[in-house]
Amino acid sequence: MGVTATGLHRGTSVECPADDFLLASIRALVPADLYFSNGWRYGAPIPPGPVQLNDLYDLVPMDSEIETVELTGAELRQMLEKNLESTYSQDPLHQMGGYVKRALGLKAYFKAENPKGSRLQTVFIKDQPLDPERTYTAAYITSQGVPHQVGRNRRKTGQHVVAVMRAYLTQHRPMVVHPHATFVVV
Repeated sequence: MGVTATGLHRGTSVECPADDFLLASIRALVPADLYFSNGWRYGAPIPPGPVQLNDLYDLVPMDSEIETVELTGAELRQMLEKNLESTYSQDPLHQMGGYVKRALGLKAYFKAENPKGSRLQTVFIKDQPLDPERTYTAAYITSQGVPHQVGRNRRKTGQHVVAVMRAYLTQHRPMVVHPHATFVVV
C-alpha cells in the first residue's frame, strides 16, 4: 500500500503515530473543523518500511465509514471532559478505555490530576479559543469517536477509512508522521 518512515503504534495514552496517520488521512479527503477517533489500544505496531493492506485492517478492522456531525463548543467540551474522566478518573472502577480520544484540529491543555469536570484548562480550535456557542463540524469513525449523545446532523460521507488511508499512503511516499500535540498535559 505504501511505505512509512515512522513506526506506527498505539502505545501511548495521549497521542500516537498510528492515530495521527489515521486522522491525517481522513483530513486529507473529508472537509471538517475537527477529526476524531477513539483512543483504541488494539492493532499491532507497524515498523518503518512497507505497509501492507493487512496492516491497515489491523488498525481499523471494520473499515468504518467516515461520518460527519455538527457539535457546539459546549458539547465538544462536555465530550472531551467525559473522555478525560474515563481515562484519568480517581476511582479506578470508573476508568474505561485507557487512552485519551484521538483528535486533529484542536489543541487542548489539561490537568490529568484535576477532579471530574475540571480537567480541561484551555481548548483552541484552529488557533481560536473554543466558543461554547459556535457550531463546529467534526469528521469521525465509529460512535466511540463522537458518541451519539452529542451533536446533530450526522451524515455518512461514503468514504471508508481503509481506502482513505491507502490514498494517503499513495500521496506520501515515504510517509512521515509528525506529532500534532493535540492534547497537552500541564
